Amino acid sequence: MSDQSAIATKLAVLAAQGEPFKNGHRVISHDLPALAAILREIDDTVLERTLVFGIGAATVHAVVAGRRLRGIVEISTDLSGVDAVVGQVLSREDTETLAALGALLKRLCATAPNVTVHSAPARMLGSSAEAGVSTTVMASTWDVDPDAKTQSPIARFLAANAPLITASLHVVDGQAPQTMGDATALQTVWETQVTSFRRRHKTLLGKQDGPILICLENALPDQGLALAVADGEQCLISCPLDRIVELVPSWNAIIGA
Repeated sequence: MSDQSAIATKLAVLAAQGEPFKNGHRVISHDLPALAAILREIDDTVLERTLVFGIGAATVHAVVAGRRLRGIVEISTDLSGVDAVVGQVLSREDTETLAALGALLKRLCATAPNVTVHSAPARMLGSSAEAGVSTTVMASTWDVDPDAKTQSPIARFLAANAPLITASLHVVDGQAPQTMGDATALQTVWETQVTSFRRRHKTLLGKQDGPILICLENALPDQGLALAVADGEQCLISCPLDRIVELVPSWNAIIGA
């Protein structure tokens, strides 16, 4: 089969699968959590190449061959920990580097609205005798469920900001609230204020179908309070009053605003 025929066949397969694209790059996290999607892409790669993952605003260049990750050759992010993993050939015996890479990727994925990938020529990293690490080992080491379903935007928002949040009350499709921390005050606000507030808010701003994050002033005496709404879910969140503004850029990153 000629190169052109092979490309045409691949494009036809992708089109038949309904694969979404963003800026010409294939979105791989539409049906899986971000890190699970990355591992699946590595597991699907047999011939040696560089997979370029777009994780939110960051770009990760991974050298992959034989359904194994040999290592990372470039990461465009200002997060700490990059120097410890870039340029290192991975092995299951080097548990420290493997753990550091997993922690870094989880931080990148936590606030990424989606993950894209495109393939580039293989880049030099180590020797051909250094096989790298299988996706099975990475999934086990990083505690990633390859078959997990995609988390909702609010679930990802709560996970990404867990160190900042003092309590939360999460309502999914009108079911009983899922709470974290001491949610007593949040329960009171939910029962007495949220419905009327949402009604007034819609009256002022009109119909809003997209995700919204609203920071509410003076709702709690000593805590900041925010209301997040997305995809049929609502969540009340309390956090230190002087840090509530930190929730906004995280929310915007997750929903892709």
